[in-house]
Formats: sequence, C-alpha cells, structure tokens
Amino acid sequence: MRFESIEEINKPLVIAYTKEAIENQKLGKELKSVRTTKKDLVIPELITKETKANSAFSATFRALTLSCQLRILQLHY
Repeated sequence: MRFESIEEINKPLVIAYTKEAIENQKLGKELKSVRTTKKDLVIPELITKETKANSAFSATFRALTLSCQLRILQLHY
C-alpha cells in the first residue's frame, strides 16, 4: 500500500493487514525477499533508444544505483 496523504489511509484495512502480519509472524510464516539484479531490469525501448543516441544520458543513467534505475522505471513505465 502506498499513501500520498493522510486522507487516503483506509484505517480498517491497515489494521486488518497489521493483525494479519502479527498472526503470520506468530505462526512463523516469512516472506523471502528476492534481490533484483541488473539482468532483471527491463529497460523500455524509449530509454534504450535514448542511451544509444545520447552518450551523456547513457552515462548518467548507468551511473545511477540499481535501486534508482529501478525506481525510475517503476515510476515512469
């Protein structure tokens, strides 16, 4: 869940999720996180074309950390 303002928070839903998380922890249930690697990134065609055409853009994009690149791709594509 993601909230942009306090008004967007659905309190009963958040409480239900929290109770479920507490119960899952008591039961020993656990989610294993999956690490994203550069190989896992799906670069949209627009960025691929721009990196080939604009070396400054390419260098700047590739200089970003993996998490920053992923965040840009998630937000814009």
